[in-house]
Amino acid sequence: MQKVFDVNHISVGLDKKFGSGGEADIFSLKAKPNILFKRYHQRVLDKRGQELSRKVEAMRHIAIFRNNPSLSWPKISLYNNRRQWVGYAMSRKNGIKFNSLSPMEYKNHIPDMDRLHLVNYLIQFVRLVSELHAQKVMIGDYNLNNILINLKTHQVILLDCDSFQIDTSESFFQCLVGSPDTTPREHQGVPFETVACRTSESERFSIAVLIFQVLMNWRHPFDMIGGESRAQNIKNGTFPYTKDSGSKVPKGNALQMWRNLPYGIRTLFIRTFTEGMDNPKARATLSEWIKELRIYYKKMQQGELSKELSGLAPSNQTAKQNQLSAQLPKPMQTASKIGSLFNNIFK
Repeated sequence: MQKVFDVNHISVGLDKKFGSGGEADIFSLKAKPNILFKRYHQRVLDKRGQELSRKVEAMRHIAIFRNNPSLSWPKISLYNNRRQWVGYAMSRKNGIKFNSLSPMEYKNHIPDMDRLHLVNYLIQFVRLVSELHAQKVMIGDYNLNNILINLKTHQVILLDCDSFQIDTSESFFQCLVGSPDTTPREHQGVPFETVACRTSESERFSIAVLIFQVLMNWRHPFDMIGGESRAQNIKNGTFPYTKDSGSKVPKGNALQMWRNLPYGIRTLFIRTFTEGMDNPKARATLSEWIKELRIYYKKMQQGELSKELSGLAPSNQTAKQNQLSAQLPKPMQTASKIGSLFNNIFK
C-alpha cells in the first residue's frame, strides 16, 4: 500500500515505516511528516475491523481529546483504494518511553535527572488519567512502555489510545488487552477480553502499581522473597511492605527506599494494596495521589526531602546543601532550572 485515502477519497502518499507492533504498522505521511498513519494488519481487520472503525469514529467525536498534545488520539479515519477502512491518522509524538528512564538507562536520555523529574512526570500522568476518567475513558492496559516523555518539554504523553475502554452515550467499547502485573485481584486469571468493564476502582490499583515502580526505582510492589509471579502474588493478596508480611521484602536497599518515602505516599500504597485488594472502593483516589505527590515535590524542592534518584537517605554533605537551599530567598529558588521546567505542575 503506497497510498491511503480519507473519507472523501482524497489520497495521501505513505513515507517510510515508523514502527511495527502486534496489531498494526505505523507509517509517516509524505505530505505531512508530523502525522502518522496506523495501518492494522489484515488478520486484525478481518477479525474486528468493523468494530475498530466504529471505535475510532467514536473516539474522534470526543472533541476534548482530539487535539490534546498529551494523547496519541485518532484524528481521521483512513481507507484503501477500495474504500475499505484500514486505520487512522494521529499526530506524531516525540520522546522516549518512560521505561527508558530506569536506573540503568536514564543517563543516556536525561543525565541530570533526579526525583523531581520523576514526581513531576507522575503528577502529569495522574492528572491526565483523571481527565480521561471524567469522560468515561479507561486506560485498561497500564504499562510504562505506553507512556512517552518528551525530552525537550518534559511533557507526559499516552500512546496506544485506541486500546482504551470508551463509553459514550451511543456506544461502549471494551479494552481487550492488559498487563497481568498491573491488573487488580478481581480481574486476575481471566482473559482480558472477558473483562466486561474496567472501572475507576480497578484503574486505581493499576495506577498505584506504576507509581510504586517509579518511586521505588522500577521495583514492582509484588516482588517478594518466597513469592511466585507478580500476577500470582497479586492474586494471593500479599503486599510485602507491611509489618505483618514478615521478611518478604526483597533483599538489598528496597526496605530503606520504602522507609524514605513520605508517610502520606506510603499510607496510600498500604491502603490500596491491603484493604483495597478485596475492597476496590478503599483504593487511593487520583485526587489523593495528586495531593501527596505535590506535597512530595514541594518538600524536595524546599530541601526537606532528598532529590536523590536512589531513594536512599542523602549524605551529610547533601543534607547540609538541602538545608541551605531551603533557606534561600524564594526568587533564587524559583529561578532554578528545575523550577522553570516544572512550574506548570501546580496550575
